[in-house]
Amino acid sequence: MFKACRLIICLICLISFSLSIGCGYQMMRSFPSWPENVRNVYVKTIQNQTKEPGLEAIITDALIREFWRWGKVKVVNRPEAEAVLSGKITNYIADRPLSFDQDRNIREYELSIRVNIQLKELSTGKIFWQKKDEIIEASYQYFKNDLAKTRAEEKRAQVKAAQDLAKRLLDKNFTGF
Repeated sequence: MFKACRLIICLICLISFSLSIGCGYQMMRSFPSWPENVRNVYVKTIQNQTKEPGLEAIITDALIREFWRWGKVKVVNRPEAEAVLSGKITNYIADRPLSFDQDRNIREYELSIRVNIQLKELSTGKIFWQKKDEIIEASYQYFKNDLAKTRAEEKRAQVKAAQDLAKRLLDKNFTGF
């Protein structure tokens, strides 16, 4: 009896799948494809409009590393590029309490970084895509009596947020995953 039910369910699934393929139904792509004429990209240092030093280097480095990991284009110097990836960090907040201990002391903070990023063709100035007000977040541990340790945790969270941004931009925007 159990085997018969499984067989019927499998057949129903197979027939449904076959019918959906044959009826002309297609999933719409809600993400852009990478521009076919762009094989070399220049990643311009992200502009930092906040008072937090070093964010521009952390985010630029994460974007370059993610392009290398992605492997579909080469990161090159500007004269060799067909397109430029550029952007601005417009806001940085690092003092949002996230968790507390039983005595109501802060244990963890959340930081958020707001960025605008665009990919532009160098020869025509055409903007292939842009993301405005993209927010990335990460949490970090707070050490009440050790400011240096807290600051090191905050820097670690900045790197994590930058890596998440880079993955989100390439993987979700150009592969749909």
